[in-house]
Amino acid sequence: MVPKPDTVTFEEGAAAPIAALTALQALHDEGQLQPGQRVLINGASGGVGTFAVLVAKALGALAPEEIWGRRPAHTRDWERMLVDEGTAIVKVFPNVSKEEQRRRFQERIDDPAKRWKFAKDDLVVRKRFDDYLATWEDVIAKTSTEWAPWHVVPADRKWVKSTAVARLLVETLERLDPRLPEPEPGRKALVIA
Repeated sequence: MVPKPDTVTFEEGAAAPIAALTALQALHDEGQLQPGQRVLINGASGGVGTFAVLVAKALGALAPEEIWGRRPAHTRDWERMLVDEGTAIVKVFPNVSKEEQRRRFQERIDDPAKRWKFAKDDLVVRKRFDDYLATWEDVIAKTSTEWAPWHVVPADRKWVKSTAVARLLVETLERLDPRLPEPEPGRKALVIA
């Protein structure tokens, strides 16, 4: 019998991955999270399988390599199944530089209208910026496939990121060429009483 995963819940938003990492680290620090324990993350944006690899590897103590080391293959297999069943997958890594992250955090602190976006825990994660970036590079290399490639887009300038992502989505939709289904015969003559 597979154990039911614990659940970590947080609000969706730009800081969602940071909130998840912070919540998981707190559980680990309090001894409530054991190596290899499964955790269902509510509210995380992006691919949950890939995010789980990042969390497990970047935090290190949460899961040994024999656990997180298998996850890239599981992610590739899962994505292969989704594609075989007709799902289009567009994976985007918005690459923000350490300096731009610093600038955005400072702007959030300085601007009262943006202050709600900043949490002190952002600084804890920021200290490990290089570790997270190295982990993402590894995850991207191990989970980018012909059927579900990663697209690394520069994100220091939001308009550049938005344009790149929009182009990827437009290209995907053009390739899929979605169309409305044909109506059932005789619908045109129906009269609703």
